[in-house]
Amino acid sequence: MKTESFSPSPDNALGRQVAIEYAQCRKAVLQDAGNIEKIMTDAAIKSGATVVNSSFYCFEPQGVSGVIIIAQSHFTVHAWPEYQYAAVDIFTCSDTMNISLAINEMAKGFESKHHIISSDTPRKCPVLPGNEAHLPDGADQNICVHLVQSAPKNDMIALYKDAGWWEEPRDGNLDFLDSVVKNSVLFAGAFSGKTLIGMGRALSDGVSDAYIQDVVVHRSFRGKGIGKQLIQTLVTGLKEKGIDWIGLIGEPNTAPFYEPLGFSILENYIPMKLTR
Repeated sequence: MKTESFSPSPDNALGRQVAIEYAQCRKAVLQDAGNIEKIMTDAAIKSGATVVNSSFYCFEPQGVSGVIIIAQSHFTVHAWPEYQYAAVDIFTCSDTMNISLAINEMAKGFESKHHIISSDTPRKCPVLPGNEAHLPDGADQNICVHLVQSAPKNDMIALYKDAGWWEEPRDGNLDFLDSVVKNSVLFAGAFSGKTLIGMGRALSDGVSDAYIQDVVVHRSFRGKGIGKQLIQTLVTGLKEKGIDWIGLIGEPNTAPFYEPLGFSILENYIPMKLTR
């Protein structure tokens, strides 16, 4: 088997992988799988990640391994309490996650006196000469879905137009699109590289109720499960905020799409819109 070297640039990378080594940690902290899970979960959330699930295991007589699954990829750890040492790996396809904040939060939680970033690498599957035919269909359209604080206006307009929802502003000013993202309690984007090819947002009082709307995937990327990922990302983020009443208005004949995601038709209720 031939091994090829490959060094993707940050411009064409699909994700970023960071390895961190924590030394001189508090031994008691590294012996407690539940404590490590809480420390890493809190760090992930503070960094802007959306936590989906987690699993941690405590070995005998000592040692802990665990993973935090995030919508943007993962946080993993293996801890050696006897050496007061923990090795952490963060992988993300998000450009907006604050990885430095996550690293520092874990250092505080582990009570580490010294930590280093031993690797910080952009990741992308290379296309090697002669192997192009063996790549799966759409391999150049790798999609990453995650929550964002901003989104490219031109891409948003393209999606609204593709869905038939776009009305040109009378004054030609597109700055309101920044507010669409900023003023939504959550805004999820699906990206092919750096191009926004799908989106969805949630409106909420931030306490009890929320409505999901503007869920759209560009027609050239439909049928790949991206819409499902957008909904799941928004629902997970809302539940993390303690919001448990989540509604939406679907287009005709879309119930088969939403029902497997946990939604059901509200019987005896009529959606209405102010028209005058």
